[in-house]
Amino acid sequence: MRTLQYSLLLFTVLFLISCSDNDNFLNSGPDNNIEQFFDGGNGTKSNPYQISIIEQLQAIGEEENLDKHFIQVADIDASPSADFQDGFGFRNIGTQEAPFLGSYNGNGYKIINLKINLARHEKHGGLFGYIKEATLENININQLVNKESDQQPINNFTQNQINELSSNEIDIFESSSVGGLVGFNEGGIVRNSFFSGSLSSRRAIVAGLVGINTGIIENSHFVGRVSSLGTAAGLTAYNTGRVVDSSSGGRVSGQLSAGLVARNLGGEILQSSTTATVHSSTAIGGLVFHNSGIIRSSFSKNNIHDATGAIGGLVARNEGEIIDSYSITKLESFFDPNRAIFIGGLVGENLENGSIQTSFAAGYIMPLEQSKLAGLAGKNSGVLMNVYWDTDSTGQAKAVDEGNPEGATGLTTAEITGSAVEQNMLGFDWVNVWRTTADGYPVLRWEE
Repeated sequence: MRTLQYSLLLFTVLFLISCSDNDNFLNSGPDNNIEQFFDGGNGTKSNPYQISIIEQLQAIGEEENLDKHFIQVADIDASPSADFQDGFGFRNIGTQEAPFLGSYNGNGYKIINLKINLARHEKHGGLFGYIKEATLENININQLVNKESDQQPINNFTQNQINELSSNEIDIFESSSVGGLVGFNEGGIVRNSFFSGSLSSRRAIVAGLVGINTGIIENSHFVGRVSSLGTAAGLTAYNTGRVVDSSSGGRVSGQLSAGLVARNLGGEILQSSTTATVHSSTAIGGLVFHNSGIIRSSFSKNNIHDATGAIGGLVARNEGEIIDSYSITKLESFFDPNRAIFIGGLVGENLENGSIQTSFAAGYIMPLEQSKLAGLAGKNSGVLMNVYWDTDSTGQAKAVDEGNPEGATGLTTAEITGSAVEQNMLGFDWVNVWRTTADGYPVLRWEE
């Protein structure tokens, strides 16, 4: 009898222990499973989840992870992303309805061979589709490839379509955008990040790094090729925020194109530059197409081709402020002479509210008889103050073709280069902002 009682007691104890273990497993919660999925961390700012493979990177887009924090701990070969979503590629992280709210630190490691089908994704496409007040930093993406064909701009847009592209009436939150790193940055920070590769889409707005920016882009760069059937830009297409210490290079091709920022809509562009070759069948700005904000201490050194419309070595259409900036650009245009064109070494059109000061233009301008063309601005309705251009390199004797040239001065190449330029370019701050070079054009001190 005692043996039977002992056996029943032992069975009961073992059963309770078994139930307790099962309960502990069932109640361990999804967070424990998530932590086991990543290489380490718990998703907080102080202890972010650790990422080392493409499957972990894709998992950031899951709803429960959108407000978490992540750090990359190894280079990621993203080649398997080509097979994700039944062969449609990587699914961008975050949407306008469910944005990414956390942080991602690339930690200086690379992400290579990422495959994204931009045609299949949400309104905003990129590695991160939509971020809101999030932080992305130290990210290095090498050679993003998408499955859309690399479309070239076409030249059969109607004048109404061109006017629509050039319209200033833009609701950025209704726009669809693509960026190599982020489709839409709403109030977030993108810093110390780099993208190299190619990006093409039939979407209206495409940029090398960030499609639309309302936050901060700092010390970030793009080198490669951007191609769009609409608006294309090297770094970000629409900017209402702040771009600082950033650059672009390579080739930009679209209906409306700019080397760095297509539209600076009341935003700031500071200490930034482009060396990208820019192609367009409508309008081009070497650095920016349309500026209604502030451009300060920035430059373009590039080539411009194939445009019809406003063309500027630095800015095509300016109704904001341009301060302490320059353009050394080769402008070669092939266009429909029946369309109005304003071409300038610095700006195509300086509109009524536009102001340009302590800036200069140099480089070659292809002579075109049908155009409003000049060394500084094809048309000026705004303010020029201590602005200069190289009459030799541009081949232009006039500062402005249409409008008021007051405040602009033409200098020969000998007068606008070398150490003597300090005496010839009055109003420039040669102590804090500018410096001369031995036998070249002046440069900005931050370029050192």
